[in-house]
Amino acid sequence: MEQYWDTIIIITEIANVMITGYLIGYYVKSYLGENKNKKHLAVTISYIAVMLILYFCPIYVDSALAYGVGILVTLTTMVCIDHRNYPQKLFLALTAYLMRWIASGLMVMIWLPIGMKIGNSEMSETFRNVWPIVLPAVGEIISAAILFGLIAGINKAYTRKLEEVSRTELILLITPGFSNVVGYWGLHYLGLSYEKVSGVLPQENSMDYRLLLSGYQIICYFALLVVVLMFQRIKKTQEEKYLAAIQEGQIAEIRARVEEAEGFYQSIRGLRHDMNQHLQIICALLDQDQYEEAAGYLSRIDKETDALAPDVKTGNPVTDVILSEKKKEAEGKGILFESSFQFPQDSKADAFDLSVILINALANAMEAAEKSIEKMIFVTSKRKNHTFLIDVVNSFEGELKIDPDTGLPETSKEEGDHGLGFLNIRRITEKYYGTAKLTKEDDRVRLTAMMII
Repeated sequence: MEQYWDTIIIITEIANVMITGYLIGYYVKSYLGENKNKKHLAVTISYIAVMLILYFCPIYVDSALAYGVGILVTLTTMVCIDHRNYPQKLFLALTAYLMRWIASGLMVMIWLPIGMKIGNSEMSETFRNVWPIVLPAVGEIISAAILFGLIAGINKAYTRKLEEVSRTELILLITPGFSNVVGYWGLHYLGLSYEKVSGVLPQENSMDYRLLLSGYQIICYFALLVVVLMFQRIKKTQEEKYLAAIQEGQIAEIRARVEEAEGFYQSIRGLRHDMNQHLQIICALLDQDQYEEAAGYLSRIDKETDALAPDVKTGNPVTDVILSEKKKEAEGKGILFESSFQFPQDSKADAFDLSVILINALANAMEAAEKSIEKMIFVTSKRKNHTFLIDVVNSFEGELKIDPDTGLPETSKEEGDHGLGFLNIRRITEKYYGTAKLTKEDDRVRLTAMMII
């Protein structure tokens, strides 16, 4: 029976390593950018491989140190397969090490008293023979379930998984985790010292110690969870402030467009005011049979009118000016620009809101089209009953990557303002109970903004 027990322990330890490796890979998967499945597999395999080597190594390696080496190899693997956001990877490695310890400790707290009670109770001979197999297997299942729950909690709290983490932000994130790991090592050392004196570990003969240790582990986890939530709240506040600053600049830009539109209509009113005088002059020229002079005079009026009119006519002076200016800008950069956008008349749509959508969408489209080979931008709109759609299609080179958590386009830029233009668009559409999305069709990207007006 003792031989079978040794075999069961080995099988259980191997299963523990494999399950833990898979869960650690699952934990970091969402933070690794593109090709997540392959990277998740690489992290899982590297952890399992090094832990099995250490387990079967003839030289004794302390368990706390062994798990530390396994997590260090995991960190190295993440850095090698994903060359970005290194501070975040350090945070992930530290928290993975901490959560593995918390899960194993809580498993002992939950399962060991139950196992001891069942083991001391009366049982059939068959169950007594099976019990040594059931005990470690159930313990590993409980440990895996706890670790999965801890990981799910952190992943749910950490919503901005693909955003860059600065060194200052890293200090905020790892401070509780580092303190907890130091506490873990302190308790581990005290336990070893106690074992040397008494011959047993303190948690093996003291329920009070188990309760104290489990309570400390739970506090460690919630401290980590609170810091992650605070970090995400800080990032959201920073984003809102930045969006407010961007919006303030866009308000100034739209105000300038409104002033231009007012200037245009002032010129039109001036032209209409002088029209009677122009007509009198033309009639006088025709009465004198000076047809060529009359035609020339009409031609000058026509040119003056064309000069005042915007290149793009949408049915609203503000969007007229915005699209006309964007068309001139695009043509200056060698980009084909076509627009059939029409402002939704007799609706609750605000010209300011639609202007925000157009300004942000065309800024992104202009940047992408300028870098592409085809160089084109098409702006269209459709209205059916109360549904209004704005489509901005532009040429695009490369692969469009969308963060599944935020819905924002991923970028190689290190600035913190990437995707905020699209965020502004989405904010406006949600105001009208709609949404915005980006899709890629061959070598073109389509931005669709839908609103209920």
